[in-house]
Amino acid sequence: MRILIFNWRDIKNPNFGGAEIATHEIAKRLVAWGHEVTLFSSRFHSGKEEESVDGVKVLRAGSPFTVHLAAFWNYQKKFKGNFDLVIDQIHGLPFFTPLYVKEPKIAYIHEVAKNIWFWEWPLPVALAGFLGDFLLFRLFYRNTNFITGSNSTLNDLQSVGIPKKNIKIVRYGVPKKTVSQSYRKEKYPAVIFVGRIYRAKRIEEILKAAKLLIKKYPKLQLWIVGKGKKKYEENLKKLVNRLKIDPCTKFYGFLDEKKKFELISKAWVICATSVKEGWGLTIVEAASVGTPAVVYNVGGLKEVVINNKTGIICQKNTPESLAQNILKLISDQKLRSKLEENATIFASSFSWEKTAKEFASVINQVVKAS
Repeated sequence: MRILIFNWRDIKNPNFGGAEIATHEIAKRLVAWGHEVTLFSSRFHSGKEEESVDGVKVLRAGSPFTVHLAAFWNYQKKFKGNFDLVIDQIHGLPFFTPLYVKEPKIAYIHEVAKNIWFWEWPLPVALAGFLGDFLLFRLFYRNTNFITGSNSTLNDLQSVGIPKKNIKIVRYGVPKKTVSQSYRKEKYPAVIFVGRIYRAKRIEEILKAAKLLIKKYPKLQLWIVGKGKKKYEENLKKLVNRLKIDPCTKFYGFLDEKKKFELISKAWVICATSVKEGWGLTIVEAASVGTPAVVYNVGGLKEVVINNKTGIICQKNTPESLAQNILKLISDQKLRSKLEENATIFASSFSWEKTAKEFASVINQVVKAS
């Protein structure tokens, strides 16, 4: 099968995230199984216009703001009639493929932004985006087949007018190599955050929780891993200074997979305090190396934590509740050992191989039915 994927970023983009990881893990396996996969995304500094990444043909044009127009233009000039399936990957703004793509198509979405708009954009833009979630899906995508990775996103899609019968859930995976990878835990409690650095992640909540925790554990360490919005990161560092938690806090920036998993393995607990998530990929990655999670009670995150078995879901989404639950975990070695073991078992049920096979099954069904 010849497959064309529209996505605003690809795996080599400096700002790639969990969505790009999922797309690439699936795409490279589809190539290995004999499919031809072309991914069209935006350009970035030092990025080539065309290259092959693990067998996936990557084409780049436009910026993150113009890539949707570039996709339309290139479809009309190059792509039309040359593919068996087009995958429209949606991040905030869709590619509007139902308006012009004649081939069978699937919308691949990881989360419906909803209130995230108000955390990341000025009010006029946020309001337009928020209302657009309700209008665009109903107007243009109601009869389109969707793939998503979580029940929370399935529910969000239904709330904006997509019939449940058009939505298939394909769970995400974790790299096989990490499941058996293990490092010795730090001598003193270490709390880690892994993800993109932007406001909707509410990382300041973790900093405030750390301030409460060091009163009892003065040698506690807090590791912030990831990159994103520079201004937000600067504000976080200023908050670290005001809270006087500089000695225990370290910002690592972007890390390669090996170093990332080394840190996750050494940590006692991973935290996530997002406004919402499509799914908690880093939480399952942490579970795969025996690091339990303490997370806020929001869609996506609560799907990847079995409360009091593989981690803890906060009853209240506050720094105080976060600190209380981290304290519960790090002060009780028996509980922590139980959660570490359970987390590893839980994560072993996820693999990118399984994800890609389920994804392939869905796209085959869609193409055959068209």
